[in-house]
Amino acid sequence: MRKRISFIALLLVVLSMSFTINNKFSEKDVIGTYGDKEIQFIVLNPDFTFQYKDFSKSKVIEVQGKWKISEGSIQFNDYDSKKAIPANWEILNGGACLKAKKGLTIYSLCGNCK
Repeated sequence: MRKRISFIALLLVVLSMSFTINNKFSEKDVIGTYGDKEIQFIVLNPDFTFQYKDFSKSKVIEVQGKWKISEGSIQFNDYDSKKAIPANWEILNGGACLKAKKGLTIYSLCGNCK
């Protein structure tokens, strides 16, 4: 009986590990343009620079800087902005979308156009 319980427990552990989500993306998976160029968009360049523009507010926000990829998310760094922008973006749908949260606002930018 004890061997049977151990076998079932081991089987459950192996099965649960096989269904874990793979959050490992390379820079090649995320390089491109996300969003709508008339409202809000992010461009992630191969040289690890980014361009962020938001036309949805009364004052246009334009930011450039550097980005890095880490554990399923994109982090913006080395940028200068008078307005706060979302600096951590979660990678979704195999690199096709980015999602961020700033305060109570959730941003989703999709359509990686290469």
